[in-house]
Amino acid sequence: MRWFLTRRTPRLERILIVESGARSLTEQLLAVLRKLYGPEFQVDLFTCFSGVPAAEQLPFTNIFRSHEYPDWRARKAFLSRLRSMPYSAIAIICSDEPLLFRWKWLIALAARAKVMIVNENVDFFWLDYSHSKTILRFLLYRAGLTGAAALPTLIGLLVFPFSVAFLAGYALFVHARRLLRGANVTIAR
Repeated sequence: MRWFLTRRTPRLERILIVESGARSLTEQLLAVLRKLYGPEFQVDLFTCFSGVPAAEQLPFTNIFRSHEYPDWRARKAFLSRLRSMPYSAIAIICSDEPLLFRWKWLIALAARAKVMIVNENVDFFWLDYSHSKTILRFLLYRAGLTGAAALPTLIGLLVFPFSVAFLAGYALFVHARRLLRGANVTIAR
């Protein structure tokens, strides 16, 4: 992950889109990028879907599929290949869908490019220190700690350790009682 400590945005020459959301989001993102940056840049795609998104002006240079890297050795080779590729940006779709969850963060850490976070409305922001308030709001929203959902989530987080402690204590009590009863039966005979 490059350029976290700078507000500078790269000149878009080559971008990798991590399709960790619905296919329609990728198609909308391609249209937005074409409108903002023009058609002069190359696009690569990392996906778990079959087929390719509809792209009128931006054909894909490379398409990487997650199922082609089934074990850690293959993933490690892919990530080292990714580090050597000259990406200026990586667009990660974070649309509250459980697609490619581990992959998108591995790619963000491994690649030498500025990371663009794209939400389900195809709004995006660059992952750097100057957007720290936006990143915090985004994380709090995804964790359910904003709006009306914040209080029940916080209460649940506070009650959870006590619930686990109570259940563990109860299990300990029941098992100890069972062992003591078993010991009394063998002593009495």
